[in-house]
Amino acid sequence: MVEGRERRKEAMKKIAGLVLMFLICAGAGRAAETTVSLEGGQFGLESRNCVRDDKRITGAAKLYGSFGYGTAVYEFQVSRKAENLGAEADFINPKKKRLSIYLFNFGSAKDANPARAKELDPQWWLWGDSQEDNWVTPANQEASDGTGKVNFVSPQGKVRMLLHAPGGIPYLSDGLFFISRVGLAIKTAEAGLAGFQSSDNAWMEGGVALAKGIGKPPPGLQGMSAARGRILALRAAKADAMRNLLAALGNVRREDGTLIIQGTLQGVKTKEEKTLPDGSVEVTVEMAVQ
Repeated sequence: MVEGRERRKEAMKKIAGLVLMFLICAGAGRAAETTVSLEGGQFGLESRNCVRDDKRITGAAKLYGSFGYGTAVYEFQVSRKAENLGAEADFINPKKKRLSIYLFNFGSAKDANPARAKELDPQWWLWGDSQEDNWVTPANQEASDGTGKVNFVSPQGKVRMLLHAPGGIPYLSDGLFFISRVGLAIKTAEAGLAGFQSSDNAWMEGGVALAKGIGKPPPGLQGMSAARGRILALRAAKADAMRNLLAALGNVRREDGTLIIQGTLQGVKTKEEKTLPDGSVEVTVEMAVQ
């Protein structure tokens, strides 16, 4: 009977191992979708007929066509492993003119769409337009065609977006838009992250690993100020978050087979700190892994 129980235990261990392997492999192929946003007023210097305008919306931009045309150019930093992209823009369109959204192609192909604005560099590819307020497309556009002809993500992980306003007689027939926010929806395959140990305290968002930890002021210290107690609680929370992050990433390897964690955690940033009702502190840290 003892031998029978031992055999059953060994069989159960093997089954558990197979189930764990299946879950890891299944999780490795999932895609995570995140959105990176910029204020409308964070446009680049190469923009045309575009000014920051805080009167109507704080941090917004006013884009107008004037006699020629207007452009607001934005640059996003994303994971180079981004597989699909989508574009978003929050704006007010008082004249109901057409606002067009373009993405820059770092590949060799030029945009042959007859509806595109001819005054723009043909590397700017027309993605869509709207004559209403706001515009959204889901992350279903491939970031690259795999041939080098189309690639909306640069080798440095940059994505460039351009909003185009049509020209006309100023204040009468030209386009006028108040842009409060632009965003880029990014779908990234989490392939290569098999071994990541997710939990309530550690998870993935795109190519970023996050972990949280909680710390409390040490008990029994008489006369300690509230500020000093929070400093000690914050220190303990950060240490707890780092332990959780290390535990989650301990077995994750890069594509070349090397461990992501080799001795110490590198490039970890504090994303959020908040005080809980009981006086303890919760800290969330993040680390780019792709």
